[in-house]
Amino acid sequence: PTGRASAPRPAPRLPKPDVHCFGAALAACASGRRWELALELLDKLASASSSNPPSRPEGPSEESRGEEEEGSCLRPNLRCFNAAMHACARAGRWKPALLLLPAIVRAGLKPDLVTFNTALHACARGGQWGRALALLRRDMPNFGVKPDVVSYTAAMSACEVAGEWETCLELLEELRRGGRGAGGNCTPTGAAGDVLAADGAAAGGGGRSAGEEAETEASAKGGAGGSMAAVGGGSAAAVAPDVAAFGVCIRAASGAGEVDLALGLVAEMQREESGLLQPDLACLNDAVAACERSGRGAAAVALLEAAMRRPGGLDLTSLTCSAATRRALGPISWPAESITRVR
Repeated sequence: PTGRASAPRPAPRLPKPDVHCFGAALAACASGRRWELALELLDKLASASSSNPPSRPEGPSEESRGEEEEGSCLRPNLRCFNAAMHACARAGRWKPALLLLPAIVRAGLKPDLVTFNTALHACARGGQWGRALALLRRDMPNFGVKPDVVSYTAAMSACEVAGEWETCLELLEELRRGGRGAGGNCTPTGAAGDVLAADGAAAGGGGRSAGEEAETEASAKGGAGGSMAAVGGGSAAAVAPDVAAFGVCIRAASGAGEVDLALGLVAEMQREESGLLQPDLACLNDAVAACERSGRGAAAVALLEAAMRRPGGLDLTSLTCSAATRRALGPISWPAESITRVR
């Protein structure tokens, strides 16, 4: 040892965050329903992009190319927008979620299936059935995005929350016909239906010109750390009703007191030959609750007996745990041969 103080080591040079870092942070915000923080991060990313635009060097300077790469990697992509919208939707904040749609167009991006399904999910949380129909029947076809069963189910959920059970059934009928590939004639007009109209027209004739040429991020896979899978984004080749879609309609009919309609939907599911549409416990609970409210305990019993006869049995304990179901069924002595089918 010489007794001389060693020179301090220089602090390590940390890399600057790129768009992937921001995307991961936005995905974490979506998982935690931190919608305000998500919008703040998105604003910071957009500000960094505008303050450091990509340069266009005339020569092959390495420094110039590095600056261009850094500026372009801080430009928010569709995955970032989708994750921020997902955070708003999960927090039940439909207004800021829908405001991100015109922001996507202004950024030169094209909304994809994940974008619209997330927006529809936000509408469902807020009962914004008019806006949901505008997205489904006008904006998605305008951007060349075909709705899938997740799109329809979210729109039906918005109708169910708003008490629009008849519109919910109209959407189910569209699903039975395989969905639609073009705009329909039932889109509400006025403020309730205007989602992308003004901003889309400003961006170029229905919101196409800027988005068609720009980065699309077509599937947005991995953009929200896997959490975006719940709002769809897969193949849109064939559209048909699933258990969730029927469940929303059964719940809507039950809430409107349309007992025969709810029971008819359950019977339609039970008649489906492939077995893929067998009603789950949520469907049966909603139908039984409708019977209870109308004093039709015998119909509830017949419903459960039909469900118990299907292959695989029925979790009777879970079904009869609610007070409404117990009141509808009353004291029942189930045959021993039926109980053995319960799993």
